[in-house]
Amino acid sequence: CIGYTFVNAQKSGKLTSEATAKFEAWRKLPNVLSSVPLAKTGDTVVGVKDGLSTWLCELVVTGKTSEEALKYFLALENDAAADIE
Repeated sequence: CIGYTFVNAQKSGKLTSEATAKFEAWRKLPNVLSSVPLAKTGDTVVGVKDGLSTWLCELVVTGKTSEEALKYFLALENDAAADIE
């Protein structure tokens, strides 16, 4: 099963270099088919509580089931949330 989605900013602030490095590093993970950064280091991003959230990265993942692909995506998205200051 293939899941195609966008990683959204979970909070408002500035995108750190750690976040953009993660988007690049995700390309090497076994269940990631594609990871295309849509925001760059230092960009001001809007989180879900403050309005229409900023798309940070276009992400395509795989899993044996749709539930597995979704769980994998959500773990990556959650990890990226920590890299907004």
